[in-house]
Amino acid sequence: MKQSQKTLQALLSFLLIAGCTDNIEKLKLSKEDRERILLLQNPFGRNLVRINATGKGEPILIGLKDCKVYRAETEQGVVTEWVHVPEVAEFYPLPSACSRENVEYDGEYVKIEFCKTPIAAGGGCAGGISPHRSRNGKDWEVRTEKGNWKPIDKLP
Repeated sequence: MKQSQKTLQALLSFLLIAGCTDNIEKLKLSKEDRERILLLQNPFGRNLVRINATGKGEPILIGLKDCKVYRAETEQGVVTEWVHVPEVAEFYPLPSACSRENVEYDGEYVKIEFCKTPIAAGGGCAGGISPHRSRNGKDWEVRTEKGNWKPIDKLP
C-alpha cells in the first residue's frame, strides 16, 4: 500500500474518531493534514461545480482537470473518491497537452468544453471536444454540428 494511501486512511480514521469524542475542540488537525484533506475534497481548484439534480439529498460534484472529467463519490457529504467520466472524452492519436478547459453550471446543466493542442504540430485545438452537458453527472449529451443535443451511450 502506498504511503499516501496509509496517510489518508489514518486521517480519515482520525476524523471518524474525532466525531465520536465529546471534547472535539482538543482534537486539531495539523496544517499539513488539513491541506491533504482539502486537496482530496477539491483537487480541481476553480474547475469544480456543484449541482443538485434532484433538489434533495447530497449535491453532485463534477471536476475538470487536464481535459478529463471526474464525478465525486461521496459518503455523508465527504468525497471518498473521484471517478473518471469516460463518456466525456475525445481520442486524439498524437501526443497532446490540455491547453484550455471550461466547466460551468447554468442552474440546469453542467457544461464541459476543453481543447487539447498537439505537441509540436503548430497549435490549434485539434483535440478539442464538442460541448457536453449533463443534469445529473451520469447521463451526458453532446452537441452535434447542427446545434442539437444527442445523448451519449454509457461506457462500461
